[in-house]
Amino acid sequence: MGNSQKPQFPWNFLSDPEGPDAELAAVWIFVHLQGRAYRGFIEGGPGVLIGPFFSDADDAPITSDEAIRMRAGGAQVGISVMYLPARSDEFSQMVPVESVRDTIFLALSRYDPERECVVLLRHDGTALSVNVIGVEEKSAGPRAIYCRDLLGEWSSAGLPN
Repeated sequence: MGNSQKPQFPWNFLSDPEGPDAELAAVWIFVHLQGRAYRGFIEGGPGVLIGPFFSDADDAPITSDEAIRMRAGGAQVGISVMYLPARSDEFSQMVPVESVRDTIFLALSRYDPERECVVLLRHDGTALSVNVIGVEEKSAGPRAIYCRDLLGEWSSAGLPN
């Protein structure tokens, strides 16, 4: 992840959402949208980048299976991600599972919005992971990006209940 070129979206994530490309998808969200996350923090307070959401050429929402079929046929597939402030009215609707909300709140209480963001990686409406992704402060080489999957980490440690 240390090169200056922005990575391409890992399309294999669609067919294997819990596979090795899941972390790459979360990092892709961070690399492309860290500025939006910081602006969202300034304007709306702590929050989470949530996505990806897929759409067709007419900007109509599509499922991951539809995105796979469309890409295989050479059709255009749109990818979007939204910034969702934790204090917004939509937060509990967009993140309906209480344990996932608790994990996000814990992450938001421990992250540095100037160099990190919280990403809720989802697949067709299912929360897969809550990640704190950031840039190392003092990297010897090119900018080093790190990713911590907190939903898996805290769930295995018994937190949150």
